[in-house]
Amino acid sequence: MLEFSTQSVTQSYQPIASPSPSPTPTSQKRQEQRVSLSALNNLEYQHSYCNVPMKLTDGVFRWTDDYSCNEEKPFGFFFQVYNGKIAMGDLNFDGKDDAAVILTTNYGGSGNFRELAVVLIQEGTFSHVASVDIGDRVIVNEIFIQNTHILLNMIIHAPEDGACCPTQPVQRTFRFDSESQELVEL
Repeated sequence: MLEFSTQSVTQSYQPIASPSPSPTPTSQKRQEQRVSLSALNNLEYQHSYCNVPMKLTDGVFRWTDDYSCNEEKPFGFFFQVYNGKIAMGDLNFDGKDDAAVILTTNYGGSGNFRELAVVLIQEGTFSHVASVDIGDRVIVNEIFIQNTHILLNMIIHAPEDGACCPTQPVQRTFRFDSESQELVEL
C-alpha cells in the first residue's frame, strides 16, 4: 500500500499487480527488445492535436519552421516519449508484441499534455495507429500490457488540485479496437 499526502489530505492507493515476470530472455530476445525500444524512440507519430506526422529522434521531436500546428507556429514546442514509459505486449490478438507508448507535448507554456499511443507491428515494421489524450500534467507511474489490455497507474488532478500538482491516484484500463482503430477506455 502506497500513501500519498498533500498538505492535510492523505489518500491510499493499491497499484495493480504487475504481470508475472517471464523467464530471463535469451541474448537474441534482449537484442530484439533493444532494437524495438530504439525503433519506438525514433518513430514517426501522428500528433493528435496538430494532426501532422512528427518523427522522433532519440525520443524527442523539436519544432522547426517546416511545421505548423493548426496554422500556428508555437514557440518552444516539443513532443517526446514521457519518461521512457513504454510497454510491450500483444494488443491486436496476432501473437506479436506491439507497444503502448506515453507521449507528452509542450506547446511552449506550462502545460505538458500526455497521450497514450498504440504502435503495432505491421509487416515487420512499427506503425503508430491510434492515440488518446490522458490529461495535462498527469503523472504516469506505470504502464503495462496484460491480456491485450493497456493498464496505467497514474496520478490525476483531484477537484481541488492546482494544475501543477495532481494528487489523485487512479488506475485506467484501455483496449485497442482493431476494427475501429481506436483506443477504448474500459
